[in-house]
Amino acid sequence: SVEQNEWAWGCVDSSLILYRYGETGGYELVRLDLSTLERETVYQWAESQPYPSLFGSTLVYENQQDRRFHLLDLATGQDTALSGYTLPEPGGSTQATVYDCDAGCLLFEERVFASGTGTLEQERFYTLSADGSASKEWTLTYSYLGETTAASRVTDLDEDHYLIILSQQDVSLPQTGADGTTHYVPGTKPQYAAISKADYWAGTPSAEPFGDWGL
Repeated sequence: SVEQNEWAWGCVDSSLILYRYGETGGYELVRLDLSTLERETVYQWAESQPYPSLFGSTLVYENQQDRRFHLLDLATGQDTALSGYTLPEPGGSTQATVYDCDAGCLLFEERVFASGTGTLEQERFYTLSADGSASKEWTLTYSYLGETTAASRVTDLDEDHYLIILSQQDVSLPQTGADGTTHYVPGTKPQYAAISKADYWAGTPSAEPFGDWGL
């Protein structure tokens, strides 16, 4: 509720995951059981720490002690450290940003900036898995507004396939003026595609345009 400074972040089983300010500072995520209305704090972090990300029932957070990404299953309480990548030190020239997570796999972007100028020198995507293997470069990307953008997962199509946004197509969009005449302005339209879950996490460019996929 707004009165309690609580906002819904997601849903796990029959519980809501609420975001709120901590009573002693910082922030916390609280599980609200909708059947009993009981609240349980499931994660806390300080103002100086990065925000976690919630994907379904999996909370992805940066552990400040071991410098690893962690996957916290809010349904079971299991906490898994992804040991294949060491997070960069806060305030340094390298930044790591979470993009996606599903079924024990994590996609993140690593950006390297020139010290002094802050100019972006390198931008790459990587995947991690819970099996302890090293991070692997991921290249299922496209250029959008001058930046490298990751193909984004929209939803499951079935047990083995995702629907993704593979790219953005330049289009002319109609607009009606005050005098009733139609004119066109430049814009973009997402291009959807189907891809196997294995190929998505491997970064294999095997996606098929959604309109041509046999559903």
